[in-house]
Amino acid sequence: MPRKGENIYKRSDGRWEGRYAIIIDNTTGKKKYHSLYGKTYSEVKKKLIVAKQGVATNRLLETSKTKYKLAEWLQLWLSQYAKFNVKDSTFSNYYYCIHNHIIPKLGYVNLKQLNTFNLQVFFNEKLANGRIDGKGGLSSKSVKDIHTILSAALKQALDNNLIDKNPCMKIKLPTDKYSSIRVLSVDEQKILEDAALNSEHYLSIAIILALYTGLRLGEVCALQWKDIDLSNGILRVTSNLQRIKLVSQEENKKTKIVIGTPKSSSSIRDIPFSRGYVVT
Repeated sequence: MPRKGENIYKRSDGRWEGRYAIIIDNTTGKKKYHSLYGKTYSEVKKKLIVAKQGVATNRLLETSKTKYKLAEWLQLWLSQYAKFNVKDSTFSNYYYCIHNHIIPKLGYVNLKQLNTFNLQVFFNEKLANGRIDGKGGLSSKSVKDIHTILSAALKQALDNNLIDKNPCMKIKLPTDKYSSIRVLSVDEQKILEDAALNSEHYLSIAIILALYTGLRLGEVCALQWKDIDLSNGILRVTSNLQRIKLVSQEENKKTKIVIGTPKSSSSIRDIPFSRGYVVT
C-alpha cells in the first residue's frame, strides 16, 4: 500500500515505484502519470521531489508564455543576465538601446506574438527614421547593434522555453556603407607635430602619442606611469577609459568615467617607442 498522499509503492519484484502527474487536462480534470523506480523508498521519494519540482517549473513557464510582454522580459534579461556578463560600458549601451529604441516601439507586444515580419518592419523604420531627435534614420551599425541586443535577449527567452523560436534569426539587416577616411599628408603631420611639441598645453603629449602609436583616445587617456618603460622603449596598453551614461543617476550626474580593459583581448599589446624617445 502507498503511504498517504505520496503515490510510492513497493512492487512485487522488490523495487519501489513512485508516480506523479505530468499533464492535467483543465477541462476534464484527467491526469496523465509518469513512473520512477528505485531500490529503496527514500531513493524514489527523492526522485519524486525533483521530478515534481520540474513539472511545477514547466507549468509556470508555460503560463508565463502568455503573460510576458517584451518590455517585461527585456528588463528581466538586463537585470538577471546582461548585468552579470558584460562590462559596465556595454551594459549602459544595452540599457540605452532597450529603453530608447526597443521598448517605446515594441514593449507592449507579447513575447509569443513577436515574429520576423513585425521585427523587420521595426528595423526598417529605425533605419529610415529612428533617431531619437527625429532628424532622420539610424546608421546601419546602430541598427545592427540594436538587432544584436534584441537577438541575445530573445535567445535567452528561447533557452528558458518562453518562446518557440527566435524571430530575430531571419531579419534582413542593412549592408554596411563605408566612407573613405582622409589621412594626414606628410606636411600636415609635420605641422601638427611641431604645434604640439611647441605647446605647453597638457594635452600636447597625448597628440604626439596618438600620432606615433595609433592608440585609441580611450587608451591614451587610460595610460599610467606603470605602463611606460622608458629604459626599454616600450609602452604597454592594458586599459581603456570611457565616459558612459549612468543607468541610475548618482548625485544628479548623467555620466561617469570608467577605466576597464581594452576593446578586445588583442588590444592588450606592447608598442615600441620611435627612435629618439628611448632613455639610455
